[in-house]
Amino acid sequence: METLSKLIIGRCYPTRVSTFFAQTIERNETQEALLQQTPFYCYSRIPQIKIDSSLLDYLIRQWDTTTNAFDIKGKKISFTVEDVSLITGLKCYGDVVNFQNKEGKNDFQVQMFDGKPITRNLLETMLVDLQGIDDETTTRLFVRLVILYLFSTFFFAQKNYSVPEGLVKYTENLKHLGDYNWSQAIHSFLVKHIDSAHKKIEQPNRIKEITIGGFSIILNVWFFEHMKLHYETLIDVDLNSPRLFHWVKVSFKQKVTHLRVVDKLKLSEIIEVLHPNAHESRLIKEAYSQQNSLQV
Repeated sequence: METLSKLIIGRCYPTRVSTFFAQTIERNETQEALLQQTPFYCYSRIPQIKIDSSLLDYLIRQWDTTTNAFDIKGKKISFTVEDVSLITGLKCYGDVVNFQNKEGKNDFQVQMFDGKPITRNLLETMLVDLQGIDDETTTRLFVRLVILYLFSTFFFAQKNYSVPEGLVKYTENLKHLGDYNWSQAIHSFLVKHIDSAHKKIEQPNRIKEITIGGFSIILNVWFFEHMKLHYETLIDVDLNSPRLFHWVKVSFKQKVTHLRVVDKLKLSEIIEVLHPNAHESRLIKEAYSQQNSLQV
């Protein structure tokens, strides 16, 4: 296999989030307790994880836009909502997340942000100002801004690191954040950006560098999980944590590169479908039940 130049740059920066929360923000007990009630709590404590650009580059090149699958040595391996659920630890059933914002900017956007885009940098400044304040109104605002910060920095990272406007409304009621199918939202947003990046790579006069939005780091983990016979983690992990956290540090079972793994890979060694363990079954069990009821 030819050596690929690092054309693909991911906008997703978990390292920035982990550094910001570890070194800059001090949360009080009230803020911590309310954040724990949301499905995104563990990501406010995400460890240092880096994206492997060469692997990301390879995967984008192997993408099949018609089947939402990666072509690995001639075999189409689907990238599914269930994969996203198992990797992120977010359930893949519930109400659909609508990215459209037909109502326009709401009072929160106008009052807190003067109707301007809600960007990563702006959210960092506001969170620093609100840290440690213990009254109920400020606590809810703080947690709401944390969720928006996670949206802008990696879950739905896009140009200028601004929160997609249609997602702001979902943080109004923190109790209902868990009602939504966030795995499907992350999957659809990322697939849109994979499609776009793949088309740019195929252009004969392509630019030197291509940027991909969305939660692109899960593509690295998707590859590790499907090619597990050639990889191992370097840390003891809590099996109840999202699979993404299992791959904070990655080791090759032999001293090779990712692309060398593909070269040596036998088709029989590819794990075609990821299956949940006992703990993970809660993430997708109801999704399968809903699918089956629709087919009856």
